[in-house]
Amino acid sequence: MNLVRNYSYYKKLGFNKPESWNSDDLSQFLIWDFLNAYSNTVMGKDIPESFIADSKYLAEKNSASQMFFDFLDEAIFRLQVLFNGKQSKKKVLFQNSRCPSVISETGKNYQIGLIDQGKRDRLFIRKDFSGYMNTNELNRNVFHYLKERNLKYLYRLIELVEKRLKIIKPDYIILKNDLLPVEKAIVLVARKLGITTMEIQDGILSMKYGPLLEPLMGGKSADYILVWGKHFKDLYVDNNIREPENVYVLGYPYSPKNQENKTDKKRNYVVCYLAQDFERFNKNFLKIKIETVKRLSLICKNLGLKFIYRPHPWGEDRVAMENNLSGVEFTKKNERIEETFSRADIFVGYSSTALVEAAMRKKIVLQLMDLPIELDNLEELGVCDKSSKSINELESYLTKMVESPYLKESALKFNNDYVETRDTPGNRFLGIISEIEEKKYGKSGRK
Repeated sequence: MNLVRNYSYYKKLGFNKPESWNSDDLSQFLIWDFLNAYSNTVMGKDIPESFIADSKYLAEKNSASQMFFDFLDEAIFRLQVLFNGKQSKKKVLFQNSRCPSVISETGKNYQIGLIDQGKRDRLFIRKDFSGYMNTNELNRNVFHYLKERNLKYLYRLIELVEKRLKIIKPDYIILKNDLLPVEKAIVLVARKLGITTMEIQDGILSMKYGPLLEPLMGGKSADYILVWGKHFKDLYVDNNIREPENVYVLGYPYSPKNQENKTDKKRNYVVCYLAQDFERFNKNFLKIKIETVKRLSLICKNLGLKFIYRPHPWGEDRVAMENNLSGVEFTKKNERIEETFSRADIFVGYSSTALVEAAMRKKIVLQLMDLPIELDNLEELGVCDKSSKSINELESYLTKMVESPYLKESALKFNNDYVETRDTPGNRFLGIISEIEEKKYGKSGRK
């Protein structure tokens, strides 16, 4: 079994002095704990191969414009040096622009910066030059380490992160995960510089499986983790992963809009299958997914329901799936999830954030638990209408639905202990920041 070190091992080394770590400790923390933990599981046996491919993609995706963005990066750094001395507000550096309502609300009281991770983030960058951190060169160093196993690239990664953070000078860094190499490097350097780090939960978590189908691995490196609901806080606290004072309930950070389903018998209902990309982690799951989608498409056709397939937006090979699923309608290539929610009435999936969000939008949500792994039952958790363990069970339920006078007999009473939805995420985030500042600086909230 591949080595995975306990987190307490690194605490004893001292997070505030990463330069004193030996090369084995540094590479283990940044790279191998993550890869080894997942490769030790049946579900994640193909993760190392997949991660290297992803790293290569991130390193090369901007190669054509690399010189331009490296120049832009340096120019913005120089502007930040000029502006930093003139700003009086504290600064919050977000990893990306995925939580616009949280970022917008935070911007009323704080300076906002972004860790740029793509075109959308560049368009979101604010004009006040309060913070901008490009990750192109950071990703290239991770890839070159994986390719050559030369530790100079990891030391270079740490140096680059420190250089950037010393220029931006954030008070807080908000990450979407604290598990991957670049994010771990940021946490490591932030600890050294006295910068507070937080991770906002980015996907469904479980002790049965996490974002990458492995018992909870994330949420351990950052100073604080901000979760969607009490259910997830309890996972960290009850399993002795985090202390309760270091876990806050933020709620769902994306502010989904409620969309009432029309349930009259005359309407042509649309069923959408929300795909996952689990075959990236275990190739054996591809065949199961293809067979499931073909069967579900046929069931819908026989019941007079329109069927559409939504590929996973990140890791799924859309072209290959279109070849495997000829005759099945796919969502448009660049269709945003909001458009899909508007188009469909019934959502079927294995387990995903989108499935839970569909329930939050008052859509009909059916969980199909057809992979050979242990899985959280979303119906029992109060965040979906029906969980089925086989396609036959799902077919029986769908048939009863379309034959009844109303598609949905009663509204799902959504479990707010699972995902808190009763306040705006921006307000909750500002409240959390205030609590943390009071802990750190006292009631004045000032250094």
